[in-house]
Amino acid sequence: MRSLVFLVLGGIVFTGACSSEDPATKFMAEMDQAPAEGRVPNWEHTKALMARRAPKVGDPSPDFTLKTVDGQSITRSSYQAGKPLVLVFGSLT
Repeated sequence: MRSLVFLVLGGIVFTGACSSEDPATKFMAEMDQAPAEGRVPNWEHTKALMARRAPKVGDPSPDFTLKTVDGQSITRSSYQAGKPLVLVFGSLT
């Protein structure tokens, strides 16, 4: 993966490229080579989830279902109904 870096100092723009390996790709390769007892439990399912790519800017968000604290289920598509939606993740601890 290559990223373009912009730095502005005193009105002058400096650009450069930096490359970094995707840590998920490296981890998946390591798990594939590990013996079965050294892999993450349910590895094939986990690997399929990790291999998914995030939507690009402007793409519609994928549908998902979450459980509430009281055990009910909320599905994004039925809850959102064409309105903007903001997800806030936190901890109850």
